[in-house]
Amino acid sequence: MKFKYEVAMRFCTLLSLFVVVLLTSYSSSAQTFSSNSVDQIVEEYRGDETPGLAIGIVRDQQVIYERYIGLADLEHQVPIKKATRFNIASNAKQFTALALQVLVEDGKVSLDDDIRIFFPDLYKNVDDPILVRHLLNHSSGIRDVYDLWAISGITWWQEFIGNADAMALLTRQNDLNFEPGTQFLYSNSNYILLAEIIAKVSGKTFSKYAASMFEALELRDTGFTDSYMDVIPNRARGYGNFGQWVAFPAVTNFSGDGWLYTTLEDQLNYEIALQSKGIKAFDDPLRQSQALVPGSTIDKYGYGLEHSTYRGTHHIYHDGSTGALNASFSRFPEENLSILAISNNGQISTRNITDKITDVVLGETLRTYPKKWNPEALYNRPANSSVVGYYDSNTSRPLFHIVERNGELWREMEGLNPVKLLHQTGNIFYYESNPDWRVVFDKNEDGTKRFTIYFVSSDPLEAVNVDVSSNTLSYKQMFVGAYANPETSAELTIELDSNNALILHALGNQMPLDMKIKDSFRAFGYRFKVKRADNGKVDSILLNNDRLRNVRFSRR
Repeated sequence: MKFKYEVAMRFCTLLSLFVVVLLTSYSSSAQTFSSNSVDQIVEEYRGDETPGLAIGIVRDQQVIYERYIGLADLEHQVPIKKATRFNIASNAKQFTALALQVLVEDGKVSLDDDIRIFFPDLYKNVDDPILVRHLLNHSSGIRDVYDLWAISGITWWQEFIGNADAMALLTRQNDLNFEPGTQFLYSNSNYILLAEIIAKVSGKTFSKYAASMFEALELRDTGFTDSYMDVIPNRARGYGNFGQWVAFPAVTNFSGDGWLYTTLEDQLNYEIALQSKGIKAFDDPLRQSQALVPGSTIDKYGYGLEHSTYRGTHHIYHDGSTGALNASFSRFPEENLSILAISNNGQISTRNITDKITDVVLGETLRTYPKKWNPEALYNRPANSSVVGYYDSNTSRPLFHIVERNGELWREMEGLNPVKLLHQTGNIFYYESNPDWRVVFDKNEDGTKRFTIYFVSSDPLEAVNVDVSSNTLSYKQMFVGAYANPETSAELTIELDSNNALILHALGNQMPLDMKIKDSFRAFGYRFKVKRADNGKVDSILLNNDRLRNVRFSRR
């Protein structure tokens, strides 16, 4: 039976449900909702002849708020309205995952399939299985293609590239970030691969396969594009402001990881469908798409959705950003509430907006903060002299430097303004510039000094004390040379200047190289680790950032 017919039958009751919803009076929770408080938030982002926003709220299967402000097209002064179609970037991943789950339910794909079944040329040197389920929750270890292009000096959004180019780049990769299934690390490559699997199994282009699904879902103005040249009626163009408004180019075209054009109205209808109880059509794929991936230990991501708590309340959400286009949504299943924000203004954070609206709509429900945000004091106030020093977070962030000035503690970081740390109680401090950020000073089990920053809506960040020392000339000379990564054709060079200072040449730039930690340095937003041969000589340098692990540059 053809896919389009199957999906249509699965959703045959959906239209009748929508009719019932529209004829149903507001629930008691909806009746108490005040749009004025949300209007006040939205009005903060209104400007004269600027790109803007689309905001919507669904509660108890009803749209209780819908608002449009600003311009979709500055050149032609076209306002944002119901018909405006936005690129919602990575928020598209939930629909790619749903499309994949349809194939799983139909027995055409298994979550336990190794992706090399579909693409035998990928990762021939990797013995561990790389399963479909690993793609769904970013536990495959496959490196992000956008970051791989970046270390090659390619600015992806300026290039005429798409899924075929991504597949060619992945085919050249020999290594993974980590053993599949053991860790979570967000990578757009996973969802590009899922789109390609869907295309291979269905025998259609991914966009055409998805179009059948969207048609059955009654999302008439939603679809992936086949080419950057496609005509998209009522499209919102993305704009950034660098002293004046400028339009971001749109010459790149991928599918699966993003690049879904849709309207706020369609997305609100989708939220209604998700909130509806007892949906017969498409029941299993929809239900599974809102859960974690079965058979996996990853508990923070599944099926294109992040899972967490927002101030003690179960929270399913995602953010998307490409160029100046950005979108965010928050679902609170226990509250039967969804909040959406979509923007074509690169100066706006849609996540900040959805969080502000959440605080207004849920009110007192959110007044209890999880312990990870509000830590307890376990010790007396430490002496300033006992906590000063350098701290390493084992990320691409620069070293944290805690210093004392006139009896007060300050946090210094390369490239950032210093921040005073004010004492709260016991061994807990907070940022003067952001009082919601708590800083706790204590020690590891081995006695190493550490501090932990507790954020409101994300996981804590831990950093441990490290020794730093000046480097001798003989030590510096060990690193001088050229290094290359054949998987990306990227190169880096280290040299000594006339003052015997190390200079790094990489990514089309150069900068002084200061190895505060032995055999480790940071530059251009990356963290580099030195690997030595058995004889102690430097034979390679490993590059790391938030989405890449141990990309090897071998000495030439």
